[in-house]
This record gives sequence, C-alpha cells and structure tokens, in this order.
Amino acid sequence: MTVSPFTIRELTDTDLDAAIALLSLASASDNRDRLRERLAQNSPAPVRIALVAEADGVMIAAAKITSENATPGAASALVVVDPAHRFRGIGTALYRRLMSDLAAHPAGATITLTSALRDDAAPGRGFAEARGFELVRHNLGWSLELEGRAAELLAEVESITTANAATVRVASIDTEYPLIAAVMARCAIGLPGPIAGQPVDTTGFEHHFARTAVYLVASVDGAPAGLGVIHPVGEEGEWYTDFTGVDPDYRQRGIARLLKAAELAEAAGRAGRRMGTHNDVHNTGIVRVNVATGMDPALGYWSLVNKNPRKTAVSGA
Repeated sequence: MTVSPFTIRELTDTDLDAAIALLSLASASDNRDRLRERLAQNSPAPVRIALVAEADGVMIAAAKITSENATPGAASALVVVDPAHRFRGIGTALYRRLMSDLAAHPAGATITLTSALRDDAAPGRGFAEARGFELVRHNLGWSLELEGRAAELLAEVESITTANAATVRVASIDTEYPLIAAVMARCAIGLPGPIAGQPVDTTGFEHHFARTAVYLVASVDGAPAGLGVIHPVGEEGEWYTDFTGVDPDYRQRGIARLLKAAELAEAAGRAGRRMGTHNDVHNTGIVRVNVATGMDPALGYWSLVNKNPRKTAVSGA
C-alpha cells in the first residue's frame, strides 16, 4: 500500500468543523461547542496553539493546546489522528510541533499540560504516558433516560425538599451573578482540581460552563447551601451535568441528592431525553447519589497531567 506524505500547518477557522470532529473522538462527552470557542482564531484563551495534518488535501489529524479558566497556569492538550491513518508517526510529529510552538509562546516556560481521554481508548492513554503525562484521576460516566419522566422527577424533588427542609430554584447568571459566584466558591472547597494538590479556582467560572448553562441554587432556611449547573448538548434532547456541589457547612444533609433530582427534573421539563455526567471515582458521595438516583454507568474518561512538558523526551512512533 502506498502511504501518502502528510503536511502540518496551523488550524484556521475554515478547518473548525473537521478538526472538532476529529478531536471529539477522544472525548467521553459532547464538547464540540467548547472546542469551537477555544479553537477559533479569535479565541479568548490566553494560550491557543492549534494544528492540523493533511494528506492529499484531506485533514487526517488535529492537535491543540488551549488554556482553561478553571486551572490557572495550565492548558489542555490533545492530539487525535484519524483511525485510518494511525501508526504512521503523524501523532508524534504533531506533538513535537505542539511542543515547539509552546516553547516559543510567552507562557510556555511555566505552563502545565492536562489531557482528558475517554477511558476505552488505551492506545491514546499510552501515547500520552509515553510523552510524560501521568494519570491523576479516573472519572466515571453516568447516564439517565429522562423522556416522559418530568412529572415523576418533579415529585421526587418536592419529596426531598419536604424531608430536608430545603429549597431549590433556578438562578439567573445575568441578574444573580454575585450570589452564584459566592455559592460556587463555597461549594468548591475541598474539591480536587485538575492538577493534584491544586484546588479548583472558581474565578471566571462562568466561562468554564456553556453559555446555555442553567444554574440551580439550593437553600436551607434562606441561606445558599449548594449549586447545580447543567446545560443542553446539541439539539437531540441531550443534557449534561457540569457541576453538583454543596457548601461544606451543609454536606451530609441530603442537599446533593436534592440538587441531583432538581437537575434531572429541570432538564426533563425542558424536553430533555437523557442526562449525562462524570464524577471522580473517589468522590464516593456523589457516586452514591448517582446510584440512588438510578443513573446507569456510561463512558468515562482519564485525567492526565504533564507538569514539565518541555523536558519530556519524545521518541518516534
């Protein structure tokens, strides 16, 4: 079989659809909107390095490094090669180019790289680990069918509300930003960040979530006690839970269970057909809540980190 040579160049906005389709192959959830925002040439991301590989005028691979608001000093890295063109050294060539471009970037000297890869893709994890990335977290996937269950789920919310003397409501990010920001900061206390030993930074949290996100605030005796964040994915009735957190002062009091039920009911009431989410395997509290809610196991993802990508030796592959 004749193998066509390939070329590497910078990604432009005309490449977005094809590049996002490739990069999405490594994801355990639908993150196309987020990728589009980060990869666009007018991206607000402080670090944006985006490349594609072509053969015979056809895109066969894509790679990127983009900064993420929730992790100061870090950027998300990803290299994906079309399955029909793997094991030709294309991924290695793209990664080398990424590292070269990163070294020339003003932030390149201090940045830490993170990567999230679906947990059924062992070769992808192996590629990352061979280049200095270390596994720091396994995030379990969960899913629940919502179609036709809006009334049932709403009744469950009311039942939990009564039992816990708590309330939950939708809050507007436009008119209640200070409240949501304060609750988010409290709920993030004690949660592990993407980099081991580094806490979650909630500054500018709204940029980490979809623009279509729905925010639900739980309260006890009028005091904010927890926050849930969900958003619709695509146009097929898919929804995703981005965040379910409880203020430390109100943990172990059923607030997480209330928020989870409210998230599901809210999505179902908006014609949602299915809710998905991911949680750290060691976050036993929310895992128990997912099980109690009836959610089914689904595709998960691995979180990996490379704290010193500039010193990583890259061998051909």
